[in-house]
Amino acid sequence: MSWFLWRELYRNRWIFAKAVVLIPLPHIVVALIMWDPAELDSAYFHAYLFSTVLSAMIVVGLASNSIAPDHADRSDEFISYLPFGRFQKLAFKLLLPLAAVVGLCTVNLTIQMPPVETWPVGDWPPAGCLPETSHWCVLLAGAAFGICGVSWFISSIQSSAPLAVMCGVASILLVAAPFEEANFWFPFFPVLFATIGAACFWFGSRHYLRESKPYQMPAWVQARQD
Repeated sequence: MSWFLWRELYRNRWIFAKAVVLIPLPHIVVALIMWDPAELDSAYFHAYLFSTVLSAMIVVGLASNSIAPDHADRSDEFISYLPFGRFQKLAFKLLLPLAAVVGLCTVNLTIQMPPVETWPVGDWPPAGCLPETSHWCVLLAGAAFGICGVSWFISSIQSSAPLAVMCGVASILLVAAPFEEANFWFPFFPVLFATIGAACFWFGSRHYLRESKPYQMPAWVQARQD
């Protein structure tokens, strides 16, 4: 069982390395190059937003790299013969993406947010309404869970991790718009994102437990690609 966990950690080692470097990088850059105290709030605010996007990309990478590579290299057939229960294997596959959601949300909300709690109004999108901190936290957590679920679902039914990444990136773009009106749409969008994420995890997990092969595209689609 420990081998299975180490295998997942080793497969995603470069994603973890990028997370360690990239997520704090915007704040480090601001701390090193900003000398005007009057502009620090604005600079840290932009660094926080950029770091939040990078965190979402890390979640997408981990979720996309969970099952699709097993389909691609046929290692799912080997895993099916391991002396583990199906739900144990599913738990290991879910562990890293969900841990990333919890860990990165914790980092973004408890460590990186304090320097920008002033929420510089002038830097917020003109069309938006400055959100309350509590609304922002709930919306960010719901969006992270939804993004992770979409990437996990595509990874579970396809053998292409890049396809899962592209779908995850598309979901990031879709969830970004409500952040401009976080107060107005609260709590509709957090509930919507969480519901989408839960549905994606549910159906993706069912496919992983019941099917040993990725979903095959219809014959006419394959014919057009050929």
